[in-house]
Amino acid sequence: MTHQEQACLETIKRLTRGNVTPSLDAIASGMGLRSKSGAHRLVHSLIEQGYLALDTGRRRNSIIVLSPLQAEINRLVAMHGIDAVRQAVIG
Repeated sequence: MTHQEQACLETIKRLTRGNVTPSLDAIASGMGLRSKSGAHRLVHSLIEQGYLALDTGRRRNSIIVLSPLQAEINRLVAMHGIDAVRQAVIG
């Protein structure tokens, strides 16, 4: 995770209130970015790495911050595949 990605994740955690996650505009502003395109790039990078997920079941897609354990599981699955991770865990 890059320094900017870490800052983005911390900004999202800081700005999240209850079940309401910040907009890309709020994330960009909280990070001192000039436009939301940079925040968009960082958020999607964090999703690809497994640190965040999108809840698409709502009117406005909400960002879900995953626990460190779930993020690590997602990272391992992305690297090695679900079957390899399952085999390592189950034996």
